[in-house]
Amino acid sequence: MNFSLDGSAKSELRKASRNGLDDCLKALGAAGGNRRWIRKGNRYRLACGERYSDDARRHTVNEGHLREYVAASGPAHVVDGWSLLGRALDSAIRRDTYAAVHFAYYAELRAAMALLACEGIGVFNRKHAVVSPTRTIPLSKSPGTHELAHLAIKHWSELARAASLLDEIVAPGGIGFSRWLEACHVTAPLRAIGKKWLRSWGLDLAVLSDDKGLRNLASYRPSLFRLPPPIKQADLVEFFQQLWRLLEPSPVGRFPSLELHLLRKALRVAGVSTPTPANLTTLGLSEEEARDWVSLLTSNGEPLPLAEADRQTTIENPRCHLQVISRASLLLYVATRAAGRLLSKSGCTRDSLSFWWHGFGDTRGFLDASSLPESPLDTWADVETALQDLGAVRTDGLTFRAFRLNHSRALAELGACDMIAVWGLVP
Repeated sequence: MNFSLDGSAKSELRKASRNGLDDCLKALGAAGGNRRWIRKGNRYRLACGERYSDDARRHTVNEGHLREYVAASGPAHVVDGWSLLGRALDSAIRRDTYAAVHFAYYAELRAAMALLACEGIGVFNRKHAVVSPTRTIPLSKSPGTHELAHLAIKHWSELARAASLLDEIVAPGGIGFSRWLEACHVTAPLRAIGKKWLRSWGLDLAVLSDDKGLRNLASYRPSLFRLPPPIKQADLVEFFQQLWRLLEPSPVGRFPSLELHLLRKALRVAGVSTPTPANLTTLGLSEEEARDWVSLLTSNGEPLPLAEADRQTTIENPRCHLQVISRASLLLYVATRAAGRLLSKSGCTRDSLSFWWHGFGDTRGFLDASSLPESPLDTWADVETALQDLGAVRTDGLTFRAFRLNHSRALAELGACDMIAVWGLVP
């Protein structure tokens, strides 16, 4: 990489503050308030990179408009990131592995941009912005989008504020992550765990920012010259099923299964093989609840996406695209929870955001305008039906074409990752 963050650039990034964004989306939460993510007259709504670069050079930045743009871009990047992940899954189910890597990489990039935006860092083109509680600051030394996204996430993951955010948003059973670690006598601090997670889940940003030629293999070079052997349809189905089960929402938590497995993973890495009910009652759980959690935390097996996210292979490996999809999903989860936090802090509700999720769901085809659900979580019923439809694929002996034709409706539902953005963002 030709660019690295020096001390002055890191100091500028550390001035970013999520608190500087809390008031920016209040119009979305107000009764009868704004029904746009960003006001139509916002100077940076269109062609932000070019306009901001010009304004920063001339010292004419409209700070209010820029602050509003950065705040709104957090959830907006989340929406686009999940859409890109859906295209990656569509490509994977067609065994188009290079396209799957391409889309999954850009989903990961959007996740990083969303997370940084929610922290007050606007990643644009060649001129980037930092939002502090009192003003906006142009980043004095600015690499391109890919490089800054990687370098900023890498630096941010080292900070105490990254650990504090993870502690707030990764909360199995509604209990902060650090409290779980303390109850289970894990000595490794959440700051170290979070740093490892974020660097692992942003691995492709690091690798493909350093090696643009490698990134171009997936996006611009003929795939027919380097195609890996296809993986079996049963393996694809198993990955799809486990990924969606990991992302299943519930009324008491948007990603409860994923958060449970992240806690299990952290305990296993820390060498805590068997937490006791006595440990967990210190969290305010009843003895029965504590026993149930012990059973969940000590069960065997790790979901495929978590295992694949830890692996790094060359693009010629038949499972490389599944590894990039897994990492993108995990980084999108963090970005989604961070953006959801920002919306809640701004007073947004399910009703105040209905202008978006009703229209968006109808446009993307996972909702029907004639019979809109009361809650975004109701869309899981369609996913559940699709997962059950694929349940017998391992034994039905279909050719790959017959498999795709016979299960086309289920596969279409499982490519609609846009709905994850809806149930992840809407309070």
